[in-house]
Amino acid sequence: MASLAILCPVNTTGCERGFSVQNQILTGLNPDDQEMLMSIKINGKPRKDFPFEEALEARKTAVNRKLL
Repeated sequence: MASLAILCPVNTTGCERGFSVQNQILTGLNPDDQEMLMSIKINGKPRKDFPFEEALEARKTAVNRKLL
């Protein structure tokens, strides 16, 4: 059993990355919104590749909202 414990790799980078991203996101959000933003931050496209104009148009047409 000890030899299995020695061979078992321990990796905490995923957990550390999650905490780092969580600290970059504003606090005071509900957990579902925070989880969504963390997923986008970790798995999303780089900012330079994000189609902001398309996203803005989609948001304008999807729901009748005032833009800030």
